[in-house]
Amino acid sequence: MSLVTVRIPACDLALEHAFEVVPNLRFEMIQSVAADRAVSMSYVRVWGAPREEIEAAFDADESVGDFEAVSQRAESWLYEIEWDSPRLSVLREIIFQRDGQIISACGQDDEWVLRLLVLDRDDISKVVDDTTDHGFSVDVARITKMDSQTPSPGELTEEQYETLLMAVEKGYFEIPRRTTMEELAEEFGISHQALSERLRRGHRMLIESALEGQTLSFD
Repeated sequence: MSLVTVRIPACDLALEHAFEVVPNLRFEMIQSVAADRAVSMSYVRVWGAPREEIEAAFDADESVGDFEAVSQRAESWLYEIEWDSPRLSVLREIIFQRDGQIISACGQDDEWVLRLLVLDRDDISKVVDDTTDHGFSVDVARITKMDSQTPSPGELTEEQYETLLMAVEKGYFEIPRRTTMEELAEEFGISHQALSERLRRGHRMLIESALEGQTLSFD
């Protein structure tokens, strides 16, 4: 299992116009391992401009369909967005078909930085080849090998590592899913709630580790 950091220009993915009209905007797509993949990137936290400027940029951006402000925290806004970006859908399909999972997606300075969890190292090159064949410009910035003996990044516990690994191997993150959370819980002999907590905590550790030391800052 590997954690892969890739960089993709906004013109290849989403929000190119928003970056152009409000250069200070910063984005973080919020995901949940328990969410259906079709909506797993629907929530976006935005920094860098007043609400009026953010929404004007969304209105004028072809990759954004409907959107709604959900909440405000400090100097950021959380939006639910209905994407009108075929490129985003294509990228997700490529990654998921190679048994990959998008762990985080952050945008700043006309660029997106994605962290991907990939089960087989050979699939990393296949993801890059597939995205290039579809016209994406992808720069692989970092690859971090993960194993049960070295559960970092994020200092995953053995339980979290084994749970994430099992979820990937059993097809929990695929479309359609090949297993359910109930079936995974039965594999480990634990409750649905206990499994959900393991997945969430492991997912959070991976995201925090992936973001640590990067140039993007979303404080």
